Amino acid sequence: MLGIQSSEQLAKREAFELWEDLCKRTGQRHDPCCIDVFMSAISQARGKPPCPCWHFTAQHLTDKRFPMVRYYGSYYNKMRGCGNHQASCH
Repeated sequence: MLGIQSSEQLAKREAFELWEDLCKRTGQRHDPCCIDVFMSAISQARGKPPCPCWHFTAQHLTDKRFPMVRYYGSYYNKMRGCGNHQASCH
């Protein structure tokens, strides 16, 4: 759907642009959590070790174009500095 056929092509893309392209192509606004998935996949395509997508959430939370309307679980606790979290893997 997004025209990506290889990890080399993915490595050249940006997560926000992929998300916006996905929204345009499907005609609906997708959950901004998709951006985290794209960031994780792009990071790995660029040669970094695999990292769960939720480790990328904080990178787009401050972007006013992508407000989060809900926080719960480890995202919320991590942002508040609570809980026992693994060190970032990227």
